[in-house]
Order: sequence, then C-alpha cells, then structure tokens
Amino acid sequence: MRVLNRPARKSHYGALEASAEPAESLRNQSYSKTSNSEEAGCGQTRLARHDLRVGSVKLSRAIEFRVTGVRCQNTSLYDWYSAEGITASLKADGKYFTLNNQKILILSGAIHYYRVHPEYWRDRLLKLKALGLNTVETYVPWNLHQPMLDTYDFGTGTDHMSQFLNITNFLEIAQELGLFVILRLGPYICSEWEFGGLPSYLLETQEKLRISDEKFLKIVQDFLDALFLTVPLVKDFVWRNGSTPYPIIAVQVENEYGRFGYGLPDTVYLSTILAKFKSKFENEDLLFFTSDTPSISGTLGAIPEVLMTAKIQNNSGAELDELMRLQPDRPLMAAEFWTGWFDHWLESHQVRDTKWFSEELSEILRRNASVNFYMFHGGTNFGFMNGANVFDHWPYYAPDVTSNDFGALLSEAGDYTDKYEVAASIINTFYSKVDELPPLQQLESHERPPETNKTAYGNVPMTHFMKFQDIILVVGKANEPSIPEKPWPSMEELRIKPIDETKFRGQRYGFILYQLEDKPEPGVVLRASGKIKDMAYVLVDDIVVNPPYSLPEDLKKFGFWATREADFVIPQEGTHLAVMVENLGRNNFGKPHDFEQRKGLPDGPLKFNGAEAKIDNSKIFALEFTKKDLEE
Repeated sequence: MRVLNRPARKSHYGALEASAEPAESLRNQSYSKTSNSEEAGCGQTRLARHDLRVGSVKLSRAIEFRVTGVRCQNTSLYDWYSAEGITASLKADGKYFTLNNQKILILSGAIHYYRVHPEYWRDRLLKLKALGLNTVETYVPWNLHQPMLDTYDFGTGTDHMSQFLNITNFLEIAQELGLFVILRLGPYICSEWEFGGLPSYLLETQEKLRISDEKFLKIVQDFLDALFLTVPLVKDFVWRNGSTPYPIIAVQVENEYGRFGYGLPDTVYLSTILAKFKSKFENEDLLFFTSDTPSISGTLGAIPEVLMTAKIQNNSGAELDELMRLQPDRPLMAAEFWTGWFDHWLESHQVRDTKWFSEELSEILRRNASVNFYMFHGGTNFGFMNGANVFDHWPYYAPDVTSNDFGALLSEAGDYTDKYEVAASIINTFYSKVDELPPLQQLESHERPPETNKTAYGNVPMTHFMKFQDIILVVGKANEPSIPEKPWPSMEELRIKPIDETKFRGQRYGFILYQLEDKPEPGVVLRASGKIKDMAYVLVDDIVVNPPYSLPEDLKKFGFWATREADFVIPQEGTHLAVMVENLGRNNFGKPHDFEQRKGLPDGPLKFNGAEAKIDNSKIFALEFTKKDLEE
C-alpha cells in the first residue's frame, strides 16, 4: 500500500484525503478497505471509490477501472503511470518498454544543465514538454562537480560555473513539470566536453583511465560517494516500487566503451562501474543501459543482461536492425539520435538539413523505437570547458568552438527551429499508431513558451582593463606554483598551492606563461621542441608579436598545434621576452593513448638561436582566470 505523508492534492482521479500523521506510524497499523462504483464526470469512464481504513484514519480516493483504459483530459504522465500505485520500474523486456507494467515509448530530449543558464532551465524544459516529449536526458560532468581532488561543487561553490551545478534544482523542475529523467553518470561522458568530463588532475596522478585499475576506481568511488551524499535527490528521485512518482527512470553506465579499447574491452571495469551504481542507488529494479554504435562496436561495450542502446546519425534503420540482431526480444532505443553535429575552429559550420532529419526520425519511429534527441537544446561550452578531437592525420588536433548549438531542435538561444516543427509533426503521426500508449490528446500539455526577447546592445565601452603585468601580479600570483621539479613543465606538472597550504595541484585550464631570461633582438630565431599544446603567444615587452591564425594553412606556422619544431623570427628589440601557451581544450574521445595529453610545452624547451632558451622556473605562471583569481 502507499501512504502519503504530505498534504493531499487534487488529481485527475478525484480527491485523496490523508492524515497528517507520519507515514511510518500508519504503516504499522492494521487496515481494511471497501469499495463501490460510481459514474465519473469524464466521458464514459467508470470510477471505483476505495475507502481505506488504517487504524482510526480513513483514506479515500477514486480510481478508474483499468479495463476502460480512459483517463480525463490533462492527465499527467506521472498520474497515468501510477494510477493504481507503483509496482514496477521501467522494464526492457519484449518489443516495448513498460513502466509500471504499462507500455511506454520514450520520447526524450538531451538538455545538459551545465550548458544552460539556470534561469533558462524551466523555459527549455517547458519547450521540450510542449513538443510532446516525455523525458529529458542529461549527463553529469565529473570535472565540474569535483574540480579538484578534495573539492566538490553541487551548486554551492564559489567558481564561475557553480551556479550551473545545482543538479537538485534541475531534477526538481523536471519533476514539477511531470517529466521523466534519463541520467548519464559516466564517469566518462564524451559530450564534446573538456577531457570527456574526466577531471584533469587524473593526468597528474593517474596513468590508467577507464579501466579496472584500483587507483582509478578508488577516485571514481570517492566522487560517487560525494555525489550521493551531497545530492540525495539523485538516489531519492528514482521511480521505485511502493513510492510516489519520481522522475529518474534509467541510468547509463559509462559511455561508448566499445570504441575505447584496442581489442576485447575491460568487462571487469564495466561490471565494476555497474556494481557501484547499483550500490549507490539501492534499487535493484532501476534500469541500467549502455550506449554504442551497433554497426561499429557490436557488443564490445556491452554488459551481460544490461540493455544495449544505439547512437545514430545516418542509416538509422540499419543501425536499429543490427541492434535487434545483437539483442533480440528487447525494445529498441536510439539513446542518441544526433540532430546535427558540433563545430571545430577553422572548419565550416556543420549543417544537417530538415529533410535528412525527417527521414531518419521517421525510420526510427517506424520501427517503434524509443528515441533521445541529441541534442534537443545544445547550449554553450562556457569558460574553458569545450572539448576537442585528435587525429592521426593533419591537423592532428581540433578544438571545439564555444557554441554547442549542434543543429538542435532549439537553437543555442533557445529559439524554435524547423527541426522542432518537423519533429512535432512526425511524433504526432507515429505515436498515435502505437496501441496502448497514453493518448497525446489526453495527456497534460503545455503551450509553447514564447521565444526570449533579443536586444542589440550596440557599442559597449570598456571602462575597466588590466595591463599584462597586472594580470601576472593578480592572476598569476594567486596561482603561483612552487618551483617545478623539472624545467619546462607542462600545465599538469605545475605544483600550485590550493586553499590547503600542504597540498598542491596542477593547472587545469587557461594559459601558462613562460618568462624567458633571453633578451629579444630582431632576427633572433625562436624554435619549439616538438609540438606546442595548443597555441602560443610570443610577447616582447608584453606585446604579442606573432600573428594569429585565420586560415587552416596558418597552423603550419610557429605557435600552433599542427606543426613540429617550427621557427619564429623575433621582429623587434625589447627588454624582456615571454611565451604564453593557451590550452584550447583537452581531447574527449578516442583510444586510451588519445587521453594521454599534456598542455603547454610538454615536448621540451624552446630554442633561442639554436641553444636552449634560458628560463627561471620561478617565473612560470598559471593563468586560470577563476572567479577567485579575479576577485582578489
């Protein structure tokens, strides 16, 4: 039985009267029930009135006879799938998913809370619901929630991104709107996000990532402990038997693991992550799943008895057919139907037209597959958090741009697109053809929220600025590292003192400044050893003297990631010389060796007219531009 210990509310199936007594005290009392039938005022639906007596307390409610299958107008999804109490979670057996033993077609859209300003969370979720979608999917970025080894942030921190990290509030809004939630906890998320969501300090302490290495799994466990301790809603907001309706119906284990290794995958690692998730959620009935591209990965990223889902861009019919072959007698799901694509710097903007989108979506729904639009709303890679890709051919590395528009159904600004309109039409057509689903016309709907107002700000005069030496004094000194153990350290090899004066950390993001002792003179040749990671600025007396890039061919010059041992001729005389290297974003996808990365000058010293340049390691500065740096 289900006893409420909160104020009763009016639902579509009548009034429910509940005692203010604590639920726990009621559970321990005997109860009896009686029922009678009466006509309801909603169409021809016949209701049964149930009187439930618990001790001296009478609980009454009216519910429909299940044989009618008819609900009132504006029935919420939560009410529809819990009308007689919750006895089953999301199941993936047979041709269709079922929730509480009733058929459900998951129509989901990806919105990453950390890519959208919290002021817009409700607006974006309302627009998702207005399309007719019933679920929102989001990743959980480890590197934002645990920015340093002993620091966690779930919305109460003091950094620029802290306000984006209140996942509790995001889940609460989803619940208020009656949406289901698919949670993708990683620990690796890809997501075109810095280092695939992995924290950069792993590069300081950890040689092995995403495998069953004891040290790596211990760090993962520490993060999960903090997440579930600090954000109890992650566990408490799971749809579970005997409960009131809650939003989280499924959780993904890892991500695209079938593409990671060199051969057979580390199944011990996958099973260990699954076991850790199960332990934390304390719910054996919660549905877990993996996600890969069936035609490429086959079962390499799969876990026995765990649902496999597909990532799809083109040839959706063939991908789903392969998924069905690999996993017969289970429902099909496109856990990522890529609505567009991301952009790299120096590449043309990626555009996928509505005709392609319409054909692929129709093919997915024609097979009665559930779908998650990746992305429904792409948002923005704020700060230094964009990801990147690496290749075995020129230009070898490509950083993502700040925008994550992705050709999504909502634009980066949250505006409706042609794909939104196409999706609305196709969903309405195909959804009505599947028997035993909640009729869309009877489900609680929501009018489309208006698009946000746009304003042309015109010229904005800059009233405050900092000279470069002031930046070094304020930002650099705030993150002044101890003298590195080796010359020419990379960002990850710096040793910066955090709040605790006894501990040190490497540099995460931003710029690393190497101040040289050589005097700049016209005609002197500066040469890089190996590659610069990722982009260098040569400064003579604090003025940048090397040209920026504007074309792909520029990457062949000194200062850019695509060229080894390039030369730069210093054009002018000065009193002091420095090289500042920018981290443009860590790679977020690939094989194990692709995740072994260092930023700055990891390949060794700069050469000054053929000899190693002179450097004082006490004059190497980390310019991270954190909120704390700028407030000091």
